[in-house]
Formats: sequence, C-alpha cells, structure tokens
Amino acid sequence: MDALRVELTVHDLQSRDRELDSAVQIAQVHARRTGEGILVTQESYSRYTVATSPEVPYGLIRERRASAQPTVEAEKLEDNLL
Repeated sequence: MDALRVELTVHDLQSRDRELDSAVQIAQVHARRTGEGILVTQESYSRYTVATSPEVPYGLIRERRASAQPTVEAEKLEDNLL
C-alpha cells in the first residue's frame, strides 16, 4: 500500500492546529492499515506535510522542520567523506 501524504498551507495558528489535527487523524487511519508511523514536517512558516512513513515506528508521530541549511552533523559527515 502506498504512503499517504497530505500537504497543508495554513494562515493562522487556530487553523494550523485544526488542519494538522484533521490531517493526523486521516493519517492514523491509513497507518493502521500499513503498520507505519506518522511524520509531520514543517516545510515553511505556513506549509506543513503530514505523511505515513516506514521510517517512523507504528504508533508514533514524529515532528520535524525541513531545513534549507545542512545540519552540523551532516556537514561533519561530508567532511569525513572527502
């Protein structure tokens, strides 16, 4: 079964919470069928993605922020590979 992905654009805090809650509820139904967890990503100040993911254990919801800049750990790893 394919992963579920819901993309949201929100305009204020109240609608953000309401829309994220609704998207997570939809993802939970899908996750029960696939045995995947849920990943909530803040893409930008007003854009979010809610998706089922095999990288997240079933029953868990992980939150993260997308970043245009590599993390310090990623930069160190790249240095070690050169």
